[in-house]
Amino acid sequence: MLSGPAVAIERAAAAFEARQVRATRLTVAAAFHSAQVAGAEPAFRAALTKAEVRPGALVYANTTAAPYPADADEARGLLAGQLARPVEWVAEIENLFCTGVHTFLEVGPGGRLAGLVGAILSGRDHEALALDASNGQRPGLYDLACCLGCLAALGHRVDLKTWDG
Repeated sequence: MLSGPAVAIERAAAAFEARQVRATRLTVAAAFHSAQVAGAEPAFRAALTKAEVRPGALVYANTTAAPYPADADEARGLLAGQLARPVEWVAEIENLFCTGVHTFLEVGPGGRLAGLVGAILSGRDHEALALDASNGQRPGLYDLACCLGCLAALGHRVDLKTWDG
């Protein structure tokens, strides 16, 4: 994945097209994971000092493709630093898969990342689901119900007690 100024991304897209390499632009709010947003890191780091960080969850950092450190201050520092650093997406998905994670759920808009997981793990036993699988074409509750149904069918615990509450 590439991130940076729009003009550089356009230049890269043109170079890929000239070489008949498929490139897909992701709709994003800013050039995250590039120097373009590095100025926001100090404020983000300061805001994170107020956030509770608890070790124990299986959460991987996208710039190291490894679990977050157990030390809360180290984890906050790593999280803040990720704002302007490149993502190790392929390595992160591979590492998660190797630790036994075989179900991936994308909760952002659309399903591009679920598609990328599918490409990375092609031919291996896995599921990559997108909460917004219809990309806004169907009601959100319908997409959520479909996603929860898929997760339940895969054997994941789905608690629907508060669905209609």
